[in-house]
Parts: sequence; C-alpha cells; structure tokens
Amino acid sequence: MATYAEILNQALWGLTNATGFPAAVTGLETVANDIGADATIQVDMGKRKVNYLAEIKLTVNEGVVGRMAHQLHRGNEKWILVTRYVPVQLAQKLKQAGIEFIDTAGNIYLDQPPVLIFTTGNRATNPNPRRNERGLFALTTTKILFALLCKEGLENATQREIAEAAKVGLGGVPGALKELTQQGYLLDVGPEKKKLVKKKDLLEKWIAAYIARIPQKTFINRFTANRENFWEDIDLGVLGGLWGGEVAANKLTQYLKPEKVTIYTDRGPEKLVAELKLRRDDNGRVELRNQFWDFDFQPEAKDITPVLLIYADLLATPDPRNLETGKLIYDQYLKRHFE
Repeated sequence: MATYAEILNQALWGLTNATGFPAAVTGLETVANDIGADATIQVDMGKRKVNYLAEIKLTVNEGVVGRMAHQLHRGNEKWILVTRYVPVQLAQKLKQAGIEFIDTAGNIYLDQPPVLIFTTGNRATNPNPRRNERGLFALTTTKILFALLCKEGLENATQREIAEAAKVGLGGVPGALKELTQQGYLLDVGPEKKKLVKKKDLLEKWIAAYIARIPQKTFINRFTANRENFWEDIDLGVLGGLWGGEVAANKLTQYLKPEKVTIYTDRGPEKLVAELKLRRDDNGRVELRNQFWDFDFQPEAKDITPVLLIYADLLATPDPRNLETGKLIYDQYLKRHFE
C-alpha cells in the first residue's frame, strides 16, 4: 500500500502534468501539525502562488467530506484534500462542499479565481483499496480503538477485559495493541503500564475507519414510525436501546432538529419495533443498529450513546446541519480529551 508521502508526490505530479501548474511540498507534518495538517504545499497558478494545508487520506468517503468541511470553518487557511482516488459521486459532493482536491489518478478540483478546474472520471489503478486495508482500518481494531478512546485507562486492563469492552474475540486484541504500538499511539510508560497518546490524530483515523466499516456491519433495518417526533417522549433505555446520531445530538445541544433517527440496541429488535410501533420501510428515516461495545460510561444525556459515537455519526454525512452541530459537540464535550 502506498505511503502518505507517495500519495502526495503522485498527486502533485498528476496535478502538474494535467494543468502545467508547478506544485511542490513546502513543509511536512512537523511544520503544520499544530493545526492538524499532514503537509503544506504550494501550487504556482501563473499569476499567483497558492499555499495549501494538505490533508492526506488513503481513501475517501462521506465522512472525509464532513471532516474537511468542518476544517474549512476553522480559520482563513486554504485546505486541499490529497488522496489515492476520488470517485465521481464523491467528487461532486466535495465540489458542492467547496473542498478542493487532487488524487493520484489525475482527478482535480481547484477553485482559486480566476482558476477553476474540475476534472473527474479518471480511473485509479486500484479504485477500491479498502479490500487490502489492515492495521487501524481493520474491523476488529476499529472496535477496540473505540473502546480505548471512550474508556479512559482501558489500555491497562487485561486483554480479556479489552475484548469484552469491544465485543470482539480475544484473539484480535494482541494484534490491535501491537499495531497501535508500532504506529506510536500506545507507549510503555512504566512497569506494565501503557498510555494512549497522539489522541487527536488517532481520533481522525478512527473516524475514517469507523465510517468505512461499522455502520454497514451493525445495520439491522430501516423503519417508519407512526409519529414524526416519537423520540421526544420515549424512555428508550427500558427497551434496551440508546439514541444515536441526530436525536442524541438534539438531546445534547437542543440545536439540531433530527431528520434521521438512529437507535442502537444490544438486544433483538423485535421488542423495540413493537413498542415503538415501527413498520419496515427501506426508505424510512428510523435506522436500527446493533450495539458494538460493552462498557460502562456516563452518558451526557438520558439514553444516548457515547459522545464520540454521536460525533462520528454526525460527520458521516456532509449535511451542513450535522457538521455544525458536530463542531458544537466536539468543542463542548470532546476537545478537552483529544487536544
């Protein structure tokens, strides 16, 4: 699998080859890491040179669109997404969100008036690299990492306790911990004592892995309710469920009016469906998912999932309402833990 440096160099070469604009790396992560960029680059567009903060991704999905849109509102810096391959559908969403990008296949979106370039449809040599992803993008590691990020000190628990918290087999824990150690996220800080570090960077990687893996693996079905705002007066906990996504965000902030209802359950869905009077509907706005963790946590509001999961589910869509609410939740509940 290509490294971040290889992806960056190939994408810059493709940009120059397609447009004639000289492009070069002006700084690596150590230069830009105070604001979360992977590199700084400069593109010579003839009449002026444009400096970008680059976010480099192995793969892109709608969650990446959401996070990049979030970054665009942090300050006055110009951001550009650099990745292996941007499919046509996602290219359109990136353009709609105002996110400039380049990839190694020669797909480009630059919008620096008077320069406007939007090229899509160039095919990647391996347009679906997720098939070969390992490490932090593996399903088991993604679940384990969620438990570690939510449950402070869990890295010092036994491997069996970690497996139970993440609802994975015991055999998957050693490899996950080894991967975190090799990538510099899990350090030995004393006799039989470990510490999770670089949490902000780890959070970004986990969100990308989560969006690519977990929702489709935990999906049960879609439904329609007989009342539009049924979630307002339901005691979901007694039914074995937790509110996630937009409803949970509403309960935290009273800012977002939910259009989609996400419910996580650790039991069979039959009782929930019956008690909530849900009917099966492939286009319904109520989505049931299996709970993929098993650890105690102190919820910030009644019957909601861990805040980290609420944040990730909001970023899984480029909907501006969700992104704005996600920023509020991050600043209020998560920032102090990850920065």
